Amino acid sequence: MLPFSPNNASLFEYFHYFQALKHTPWDRWLFQENIVLAAMCLVPLLLMYALFTPKLPYAFKWFIGALVLCITIVTFPAAERGSGPHHLLPFLPSLVWGFVVMRREVAASLPDHRARGRYEGLSLGLIVALLFGFGPIVVSSWDSVFQRFDDTPLVTEGIAEIDRALDDHPGLRVAVGPGAGAGSFDAQALRVIPVFRGNPLPIDSFSWMASEMNGVSDEVVRRAVRECRVDLWLLPTGAPFVTISHLDGNNVFSANVLADFKATYVKQMSGRVFDQWRCKRHDDDSGKAG
Repeated sequence: MLPFSPNNASLFEYFHYFQALKHTPWDRWLFQENIVLAAMCLVPLLLMYALFTPKLPYAFKWFIGALVLCITIVTFPAAERGSGPHHLLPFLPSLVWGFVVMRREVAASLPDHRARGRYEGLSLGLIVALLFGFGPIVVSSWDSVFQRFDDTPLVTEGIAEIDRALDDHPGLRVAVGPGAGAGSFDAQALRVIPVFRGNPLPIDSFSWMASEMNGVSDEVVRRAVRECRVDLWLLPTGAPFVTISHLDGNNVFSANVLADFKATYVKQMSGRVFDQWRCKRHDDDSGKAG
């Protein structure tokens, strides 16, 4: 319950969010991928136990049973469209710990040199399988790591632009929102910075992506735009309110949302990373007051 202790985190709304997503299509191919990854993670434990049958504490057996049960349960929601095998990764620390404990028990109970030879051979085989199975994935992932380092100047500039906007407009509600952006840097990733300084985030593209796929009406998004729940939007430079869904390849925001946005907001300035869009109603109220 700790994540829901802040006053702006609602367990009730969290529950209703998942209620809205209960109609997400189930993908058989994703389920097969989940089963393959689960099997790959459990095979070292099963092999070690099947070949040497070590005497394990009952508490450890209950732990392994609960772990297998939890992994099995997660494979089903992880097969919904937009999910995937990465939802099983949080189990890796428990699996590694379980393997270390079992390996230690096996090493302590080896009766002779022949058994030790099998033990060392199995250990070597598992290491080789790990290197050949996961090595290429690790190597290829470094490309994205290096790309993140290349984006460091843009990230630094984006943070500076957000800080300037917050400092220059202390009385306004400021939020980082969706936009086409430029280059590989996803400027929406910085949307938490204004939130941590007390500003709202009425529209989150990635949450809306799943809701939109489940047929939720975009009236809730349009209302948030028309009511100017954000006084100053910081949108990635380029076309506003554009987020391409990785589920179907389309923009998650409809033409009606974009029309409402352009009717309600006006671009007041552009930076290297963000465009600033200010609510027209705020400008009108300022003019009347003047």
